[in-house]
Order: sequence, then structure tokens, then C-alpha cells
Amino acid sequence: MCGITAIISSDKRLRNNLLHNALKTLELRGPDEHGIWDDELVSIGHRRLSVMGPTNGKQPISSQCGQIVVACNGELYDYKKLRDDFSYEYHFKTESDSEVLIPLYLRHGIEGMMKYLIGEFAFVLYDKRIDTLYAVRDRFGIKPLCWFHDKTRTIIASKAKAIMACGITAEWDSISLMQSLSMHYQPTDRTMFAKIKQVEPGHILVCKEGTPPKTIKY
Repeated sequence: MCGITAIISSDKRLRNNLLHNALKTLELRGPDEHGIWDDELVSIGHRRLSVMGPTNGKQPISSQCGQIVVACNGELYDYKKLRDDFSYEYHFKTESDSEVLIPLYLRHGIEGMMKYLIGEFAFVLYDKRIDTLYAVRDRFGIKPLCWFHDKTRTIIASKAKAIMACGITAEWDSISLMQSLSMHYQPTDRTMFAKIKQVEPGHILVCKEGTPPKTIKY
């Protein structure tokens, strides 16, 4: 179990303050270490529970060219075979299963890579070449992934609490509350909090600065 968060905003100073606040709330998910990556538009943070590559698996992980960055929560079951398949074209810097996401993306793109992934996972992947951030959740929604968007920023995190730590007011989502109390069911695209949504299982959230995120089903 780890914790991930990402923020898109042109205000870098504010963005970095918010990221640290969000990561603090995720400490219980990843008590071993934390990492941060950022550029002009995007900041990505990761809280790590060291399981795969305990000595050299720190995240976020960037590609050799520095243009692709990934942070992942979960486990990719078939990662050793995938690492072997890419061993001649990609130099792995860590022993983490999460790093296979980078060569998979470089070869197949965000939708094409999904058919090769088996496991329980939620991850964010940023392609600096096209200034696009992807937030992806596994097919059964085993790993949580929440998001919020307004006119100035998009925030993604493993927990709604991490988004609220960025200054988002906690308010009940009346539909989620009603369905949870009456049917013991919560809509897969909502959280219990208004304005904070979930990436649905088996979906990709596509985010660019200044535009509303859009969803792709894979």
C-alpha cells in the first residue's frame, strides 16, 4: 500500500505547498519514504511502503529522457516478464515493478499499454512532451484514486482526505450519502464528498492544464 498525489496548476509556489499538505495525509499509506517531482505545470508526489525494490525503488520514477514520469500505488503481477521483454531497449534504474509502466507507455501509448497490465493498481503518468497527465485505476477498483477540478487546478490523490488538505471544503455528496445509507452502495464515480470524484474502475482520466479532465474507458 502506497499513496500518490498529483497537482496541475500554473502557480508553482502554491502547487508545491498543496502537494506537501496532501502527502502528509498519506503518510500512513507509505511510511517508509516519500518523493516529489515537479516542473512548470505539474507536481507529483509519492508515499512509499517498501515492498518491491526496497533499497532502490523510490518514486516518482522518470524515464531516461526525463520526459515521462510515473508514480504508482499497488502491484503489477506480471512485471518480471515485462521487464525481461524490455531489457534490450530500456535501462531500468530501479527494482520496482512500477517502472515497467514507462517502457510500456513509450511503446504502446496509454490505452494500448493497458492490455498488458494485470494486477491491482492506481497510477499517475505524466508525458511532458504533450503536457498531459493520465490517472489510471485497475479494472476492479481495488486501489483508490480520487480527483478534483476547478478553474485553476486539478488535484489527484489516493484519498479524498489528501484533496481536502489542499483547501477543498468537506461537504457531503447527497447522492452518495443517500445510496450508501439506503442501499449500502456508493456510485463508482463519486466519493462521499461533493466535488471530489473517483476515477472509475477500468478508466483513464486525461488531464491538461486549463481544461476539464476527460475520461476514457479501457
